[in-house]
Amino acid sequence: LSIVGDLPCRKRLLQMARAQLLPGGTLLLSASGASEDINEEYAELYRRDEAATGERHTYFSRREDGSVLYPTHHFTEEELHDLLKG
Repeated sequence: LSIVGDLPCRKRLLQMARAQLLPGGTLLLSASGASEDINEEYAELYRRDEAATGERHTYFSRREDGSVLYPTHHFTEEELHDLLKG
């Protein structure tokens, strides 16, 4: 879920996943958690790319030459709860 794209894409993905669940079904989800409090390298990535990505806790994963591969988003617990509510 962390590399799905921007917020609207992540919302659509979860909506589609929920729509496929049978009544009483379980959704197993793996996502990267926001970690600026425990990892200064991630804190710097978040700060560096926030203006370009438009989202807190989102940064660009890059090639060795610095070119962008894709945006990567790390979630807070509250954010995941809100996304899963629909």
